[in-house]
Amino acid sequence: MYIRFTFSSGQKLTAAWGDLAVLRKDYNKSDIFGDPNSAIQNSLGLLDTTAQGMANAIKSTANLRGILKSTKAMLSDEDVKRQKDRFVADYLNLENSSGIAMLDSTVDFKPVEVKPEIATFEHVKQLRENIYRYFGVSEEAIQGKLFGDAWESFYDSAIEPFLVALGLELTYKVYTDRQRGFGNEVIFESSRMQYMSMENKLKLVQMVDRMALTPNEWRQVMNLPAVPWGDEPLYWQNPKINEEPAKVNTGRDFIGIELDDLRHIPNSLAVARGPAKVEAIVGALRGQLVTVLATDDVTARGVLAYSKEPEAI
Repeated sequence: MYIRFTFSSGQKLTAAWGDLAVLRKDYNKSDIFGDPNSAIQNSLGLLDTTAQGMANAIKSTANLRGILKSTKAMLSDEDVKRQKDRFVADYLNLENSSGIAMLDSTVDFKPVEVKPEIATFEHVKQLRENIYRYFGVSEEAIQGKLFGDAWESFYDSAIEPFLVALGLELTYKVYTDRQRGFGNEVIFESSRMQYMSMENKLKLVQMVDRMALTPNEWRQVMNLPAVPWGDEPLYWQNPKINEEPAKVNTGRDFIGIELDDLRHIPNSLAVARGPAKVEAIVGALRGQLVTVLATDDVTARGVLAYSKEPEAI
């Protein structure tokens, strides 16, 4: 089977169906052309009619403000137009700051109040949401306002299925059976962490402290360049429970006191609280790095429970 494409320039291209990467969506009646968008045409038509109605309403309210009636009989068309133009020039312009008009008994002005009925904001919003639901998107996604869980949900429901289908289609069209047997495939992926909010990105620094991320991996999420010392896991908080200092490559960008110098200080105060700090506190106490600890009762009980010999602390 072959497909012929006709471009706007008049050029034509004929290609074999097997040479084309085809992604099908919402197809039932036809395996080639799929189904029409008749399910959404009603909402599209109503939305277009609503927009036209608003435009016509604005035009109607701006065109007719009132009727000027004259008691004089048998006025010529020129006299009628002259009287109307004079009334407009005298009273319906910006120079009439007082807002007061004076007429004699031969002229009567009756204002016309035009109040066209137009669709409310809720009606228009419902029509727009019907269209969004049909295409599987939301207004926030179109405006680029998705972050965090909302972005994850949109990625899983709309973007990831498309990328998986595209990767499979290209894999079968680009590689032969033998090449696919050796593991060749086309994969589209994106780092979801790139779309996290800045607040959540900054919280990932805790994963660096726990050696779950290297500094360069975290800097990549922050769109920062890599540093020479950033490929090794770092553990900032815990100088190891067995009293041995952690091997931390601080590079040139960090300064601090050596552990041996810290042990020779007569009085050193450590302030820490929370379950995540228990191991670090135990390591600091066993390593004789601090003499005074300021914490809460919950953390203190955790430190005692973690230590096998509380009296040694």
